[in-house]
Amino acid sequence: MKTLFRVNRLLLATLFVLLLAHVGDANTAYREAPMLSKLVSEGQLPPVADRLPKEPLVMQVEEEIGTYGGTLVNVFTGQSDASAVRRVLIEVPLWFGQDNRDEIASNIFAGYQAADDGSIVTVYLREGLRWSDGHPYTADDIMFWWEDMLLYTPTPDQPRVADSIPWLHANGRLPRVTKINDYEVSFEWDEPNPLFPEILRNDLFITGILQPKHHLRQFHPRYLADVPDQGPEAVERFQVVLDYLSPTEKYWNPGTPSLEAWVTKVWDGRQLLLERNPYYFKVDPAGNQLPYIDYVRFDVIEDRQLANIKAMAGEIDFQFRHIDFQNYTALVENEERGNYRTLLWQDSGGAAPNILLNHNCKDPVLRELIRSKEFRAALSLAIDRELINEMLWYGLATPMQGTAPVGTPFYVEGMDRMYAEYAPDQANALLDGLGLTQRNRDGIRMRPDNQPLTLYLDLMSPGWPSHTETFELVQDFWKQIGVDLKINVSERSLYHMRIENNEHQLAHWNMDRTLMPTLDPQSFLPIAPDQNAEAPLYAKWYATNGREGEVPEDVYAEMYRVYQQVVSTVDAKERNELFKKIVRLHAENVMTIGTVGLTPVVGVASNRLRNVPEKEIQATEFRTPRNAQPEQFFFVD
Repeated sequence: MKTLFRVNRLLLATLFVLLLAHVGDANTAYREAPMLSKLVSEGQLPPVADRLPKEPLVMQVEEEIGTYGGTLVNVFTGQSDASAVRRVLIEVPLWFGQDNRDEIASNIFAGYQAADDGSIVTVYLREGLRWSDGHPYTADDIMFWWEDMLLYTPTPDQPRVADSIPWLHANGRLPRVTKINDYEVSFEWDEPNPLFPEILRNDLFITGILQPKHHLRQFHPRYLADVPDQGPEAVERFQVVLDYLSPTEKYWNPGTPSLEAWVTKVWDGRQLLLERNPYYFKVDPAGNQLPYIDYVRFDVIEDRQLANIKAMAGEIDFQFRHIDFQNYTALVENEERGNYRTLLWQDSGGAAPNILLNHNCKDPVLRELIRSKEFRAALSLAIDRELINEMLWYGLATPMQGTAPVGTPFYVEGMDRMYAEYAPDQANALLDGLGLTQRNRDGIRMRPDNQPLTLYLDLMSPGWPSHTETFELVQDFWKQIGVDLKINVSERSLYHMRIENNEHQLAHWNMDRTLMPTLDPQSFLPIAPDQNAEAPLYAKWYATNGREGEVPEDVYAEMYRVYQQVVSTVDAKERNELFKKIVRLHAENVMTIGTVGLTPVVGVASNRLRNVPEKEIQATEFRTPRNAQPEQFFFVD
């Protein structure tokens, strides 16, 4: 039998705190919001001690123990902007440690055990944890997700969802998922899958595991006596269930049970109103059930600039998404009038933006140029990053190549300066060396097929204003070395569609996944066909286990080879060192072109809102501002 060992030290500390909290009458150990006390007195809710799990999660507070009440007002652009809601509310099975963010800590799950060789992971649920409607959350919910969502198919020829999820596989094989009892589930692979515990704390991968069986079974053909288990009607019904694999589907469907701090009460297309979850599983150190705030409201705005205008007018309580750094001075100047404070956090990413040249470009002449390291290096050397920093970021960003920046676990000395100096003479020499010596009357170099060297960059709209302004500068930089850059603006969904269909030449994104790249290597290695514009066909090859796309070549082939070693390496330090080989290969070969990184991130918070960190890290992995724990925010008079 394989040896198991406990890896969650935070769980032990939490249990000790809770042991002290439970001394005395269980009914007086915890306190609740007045709006819930009223419901308890009316007999509509059980007492708070009966609504909490046996071992609630004790959350630290930023400043002080808070008080109950109020509505937190945010804005977003509507249902397509679901990430704005997700970043405030999302809960995952495991999370980052409160004191040590490298630690895999308890959250919805009380903890986990992993085999020495990483081939077995057993998860432990919180006994007594309940959905927002009061129904118990148990191992049956996980088994519903596994058996009835990922493995079930309504027709014999329909592929199983599980087969298309790379992180569930170890060397191409799915795990055996077993219910041990109501609060224990094991995942067992034939070979090591050591990253699975990391996956359990990353909502980009795992939120689909949190499914309310008692609610979704009403839509599932397997549980409906009047619907055939196979056939067209089953396909239609099953799609309703599959939609809930999206972590944001519940926000648009009032009445859907949730484990998050707030649950949708109203969604009418103009406003999303969420009400506190009476069964939320977290308490503060004094035993007060969280969240402190009663309601969270997201008002729909037509465009992101309205978020900045509303912030300056004091109409928003807390907002980072859509608040543009370019408005930083105006935001500070309007603080007194709007009764808010301007927050300046720091992004953890390596490039804002990162320029992505399509190595799978359909144009054969351009594809050959893009696959030339000298060509990519020339374009990089022609960019004046210091000027970008001063003009667009007030000198507060870091001019650098697109790579893991200093201060992150995967920083490799010198890679941030690789081909990142401003050296237009060297850039011109590299292009001359490629035979691109002829120019037209406008000074633009001619390609080998005697066409002007014009590059088209797809720019997403709505996107980041700083990207638009950066590319306007890059146009001038590249024109000086004889390269014509034109910008093609696309609506966001069309932008991603063009990338997935490999219809672009260049594109852009923030290099925003540098804290946990062993788990999510997207910033360095193409794995998502609609995101990784630098090689969408390689990404499709990876995402489909080689069934579609193109087989990677050259440097990318080597990086994928190293990554296969990464995902099967059990020792974390060894795994991280292996990934640094990918970081080095990526930077030394200029696989993408960075501009500036570690950029400042601006947001606003009402002066009435407390427990909001003055300094915090903006990171995709943290789902910022989720890492600021909005459930412990509170209002003062």
